[in-house]
This record gives sequence, C-alpha cells and structure tokens, in this order.
Amino acid sequence: MRGGYTGKERPVILLIMSKNEISLVKTIVHEYDPNGLIGDG
Repeated sequence: MRGGYTGKERPVILLIMSKNEISLVKTIVHEYDPNGLIGDG
C-alpha cells in the first residue's frame, strides 16, 4: 500500500477481530511503533 502523503510503499497488516480484541491490538502496536496508525472503522 502506498502512503497518502509520501506516496512511498508502506507495509500494511489487515486483521479481522472482535470488538473486544481491538484495545489489546492497539496496545501491542503502540509498544512496537508509537507512531503506528490503527483504523478500527
């Protein structure tokens, strides 16, 4: 996937999960990359 601002290729991980799991995944992602973007829409 290309970044919207830079147009550079960026790695993307798509997950399917329950609403109960979203907060745990956000916590884990933030530990590895504080600037990581998580969309839950």
